[in-house]
Amino acid sequence: MIKNQKGFGVIEVVVVLGLSAIIITSIGNLLNSLYKINKAAELRTRAFSYAQESLEIINDKRNDLFACQCAVAGCSTCVRPSDGQSCTPFSGYDSCWTAYPAGSDLIGIETFRLYKSGSNWVLEALSPDPSSAVIDLDPTFSRKITIKNAFRDINGDIASSGTVDPNTKIITAKVWWKQRDDQHQVDLSTILTAWQNL
Repeated sequence: MIKNQKGFGVIEVVVVLGLSAIIITSIGNLLNSLYKINKAAELRTRAFSYAQESLEIINDKRNDLFACQCAVAGCSTCVRPSDGQSCTPFSGYDSCWTAYPAGSDLIGIETFRLYKSGSNWVLEALSPDPSSAVIDLDPTFSRKITIKNAFRDINGDIASSGTVDPNTKIITAKVWWKQRDDQHQVDLSTILTAWQNL
């Protein structure tokens, strides 16, 4: 009987050690999975923050970027002296928005990058070089801003085609990053209008 008890004790120890190894491995795998999920959520949150930041910066600078103010009240065409772009104010308005952001080097451009120069944000044309989209302060992420004039249908509603409305801009911020060889991205959009007479 004593021999059976000793043998049975060794079997119990082996079983307990085996179960312990399985439990410890499972806990380790669970913790690793939780870390990966947490890291993915953190990166996604940061990406959304960068996209939202982009839209807020463009909104804040919208009149600096697009507005043309007539030199005299009641003008029929406004020409911005800095780049020669023109626009037609609505009746009763002395200002309007040009088709493209201010700056002769930005005419005809729809994709941009944002970067900080001192305390100011600068919008410039995005070059074809992929590294130009990298966010300077956080190189994990890349960002592209798209600014397009909206189209209006015959009812005046925003549509996918129709009459171009330079007084209405569709702004899209795309932020992307790589995580373990997988590319992820977030896109946020907003619509800005020149509703206010300057």
